[in-house]
Amino acid sequence: MREKAIQILALPSEGLALFRRGLGLLCILDACLRLPSAVFWLTDLGVLPRSLYFRLFEDTLNWSVYSISGRPEFVVCLLLATAILGAVQVAGRSKRWIRVALWVLLLSVQNRNPGVTDAADHLLRLLLFWDMLLPETPAEPRDYLSPATVGLQLQLSVAAGALAWHVSERGWQQAAAWSLSERAFAIPWLWMAVKLFLLIVTVGIWVRPLRIVPLLCGVPVLFSWGAIWDPFLPLTLLVAGSVCYRSRRDFGAVVESGRGLAAGAVVAGILILGQFVPSLSEEARFSSGGLGLEQSWESSYPGEETAVVALLARRLVGGDVLWNLDFTSDRRSRMWAQKVGQDRQWASRLTDALQHRLELSEMPVVWMKKSSVQADQTLGPVELELLTDTPVWGETRGRVEL
Repeated sequence: MREKAIQILALPSEGLALFRRGLGLLCILDACLRLPSAVFWLTDLGVLPRSLYFRLFEDTLNWSVYSISGRPEFVVCLLLATAILGAVQVAGRSKRWIRVALWVLLLSVQNRNPGVTDAADHLLRLLLFWDMLLPETPAEPRDYLSPATVGLQLQLSVAAGALAWHVSERGWQQAAAWSLSERAFAIPWLWMAVKLFLLIVTVGIWVRPLRIVPLLCGVPVLFSWGAIWDPFLPLTLLVAGSVCYRSRRDFGAVVESGRGLAAGAVVAGILILGQFVPSLSEEARFSSGGLGLEQSWESSYPGEETAVVALLARRLVGGDVLWNLDFTSDRRSRMWAQKVGQDRQWASRLTDALQHRLELSEMPVVWMKKSSVQADQTLGPVELELLTDTPVWGETRGRVEL
């Protein structure tokens, strides 16, 4: 019975090696996507200088090596270091210290500006955490069972199950109403396919004969990326599914139980599960902050938002449009705009950041446009609000009926 359980739960070293290469590739992709706008999002010249960052997150355990310096050169060097370490991992030369460094760098860049992260970023960060605890890739193919492999399976089940819970027809329709998915209305049943895939992953990760199914389903789900904002989340899920690689073995699995790594895996597992227990969720979420183990899977979809937020910057004299952020912008910009709609503090340095980014001699005038979401998921009346502190006369709020 024990041998049978070990055989079912053990993960193949080939799958773990493929998993690590995929994580390295995602780290390269993440760093390259952040580089063009790094100054705007991650430095003291951007929307979240360290003074504002420390004020917003003084009551959390969040930490970031990016907060050591706010200079653009420092931030660019850290992003390049992330890409280089990711390339080393893709090449199959990964050591534990490299995996630790990648986790530190990814957690740091996400903590530096949480306003531009969603579930795709969370999943990548969590997979890197478990990768630190997993055994080294051996020269010969073997099956492995350890607290870390069980913890990784637990994490994947929690992530896939929580995502499946938040995938709904209403969320799908709202994604289309926000123009986040041009295909959502054309294929209205596709959200059920995504939900089914996630449920299969939730169960299949624990049952070896079923593990090939997530890999087979991963490709069509990847093609439906429009439903979940961008290809990054399904791509991350596909990389996570690579541990499901199944091969036949004529020998038993290697059971590892190193005390240090085992203790870390057990603590992490408790923190993960604790966030889904109502009486423990708040304490577990706070304690998870230092390790980056927060489970915020509802941020993959628009959710139950009541308004779609867009931002617009105009020249003070003449009114020419200089910059805009709306539903056609990239996913990180859209996430941040919604944060601004919830709390104006996120935009308190936006005017200065735009003046530097656009190399203007005078400060621009920034407006926020909130389009209310109707019951049928269409966009209703628009409310305008001035975000820039300028010496204007009259009302700085307005409402437009569409």
